[in-house]
Amino acid sequence: MRNYLIIGALLAIFSSILSAEPSATVADNASPPVETPAMATDTPSAPDESKTTTAESTAKTTTPSAPDESKTTTEESTAKTTSAATTDAVETTTDEKSTAKTEPTTTSESKPATTTSATTSSKLVPEAVIQALKRIIKTDFDKVSITESAVKGLYEVLIGSEVVYVTDDGHYLVVGDIRDMKTGQNLTDDKRAQLRVKEIEALDEKEMIVFAPEKETKYTVNVFTDVDCPYCAKFHAEVPELNKGGVKVRYLAFPRAGVGSKTYNTMVSVWCAEDRQKAITDAKAKREIKSATCNNPVDKEYELGKRVGVSGTPAMLLSNGELVPGYVPAKQLIAFLERKSKAKSQPATDK
Repeated sequence: MRNYLIIGALLAIFSSILSAEPSATVADNASPPVETPAMATDTPSAPDESKTTTAESTAKTTTPSAPDESKTTTEESTAKTTSAATTDAVETTTDEKSTAKTEPTTTSESKPATTTSATTSSKLVPEAVIQALKRIIKTDFDKVSITESAVKGLYEVLIGSEVVYVTDDGHYLVVGDIRDMKTGQNLTDDKRAQLRVKEIEALDEKEMIVFAPEKETKYTVNVFTDVDCPYCAKFHAEVPELNKGGVKVRYLAFPRAGVGSKTYNTMVSVWCAEDRQKAITDAKAKREIKSATCNNPVDKEYELGKRVGVSGTPAMLLSNGELVPGYVPAKQLIAFLERKSKAKSQPATDK
């Protein structure tokens, strides 16, 4: 009896083993699970030892999907488009900068003059300056020269041989000299000298009364003279001494009483005389001279004298454009001209 019980228990255990084996077989023959995006991207959890066989089977039988070419192509296209857009943006920015550099900005202060061609400065003359000058200069405005001065905000205006200044807003007119406080240089007088040199170079010596040295001419002085001026007569008495010192004297007419005066008529007679040197010597010595008329430069030289700043006689205009007013004794004048010549020949040294 006891044996039958043992055999029955063994049969029950065997039966339960047989019933469990078919389930394992079905699992081995089942088709692999379909891979989903979630399965491809999620991080796998720690492996379950009870399911190791199933996981290995799935890994072996599942073919990895090929990379999405359309996605890669799209990303590359997007990258290229972005790069092109960036390049275009850079080029556009560069073009804008280039345009900003090459296209000057016009302001009210840099409006060009439309009625004068005398502007010689690097910047255009403000319209306010031009309009202000037009209100005071009624004729020959085209002969006016306007440039920037050494002082910021002031424009230098040349009217004939006169130098004045106008503020850049056209509100103020400044008459006077500008000096460099460091060097003591008179910038305004330097400009006047430049203008006088141009006037000298335009002169025709044939229209002057000239007393030249017999030998070498070292220096030349242009003397505005009046035959009725006592100091002009005193200067003339020393002309022979000046000639010996190598100084050429060139006389220009400047009748102080003006055109039409008695002195003016006398000077016309002197310039129209056959021997001008004798005629001017006689006139200054108060000797009577023969009245004469001709095509003469007395008016022109008188106007020239006023333009270059002559206000009295004698007045000497040197070759460098410097104006020396009044009488200077011959010895002093020769020494003065020598010093000027030496200073000019010596090179400038930096301080």
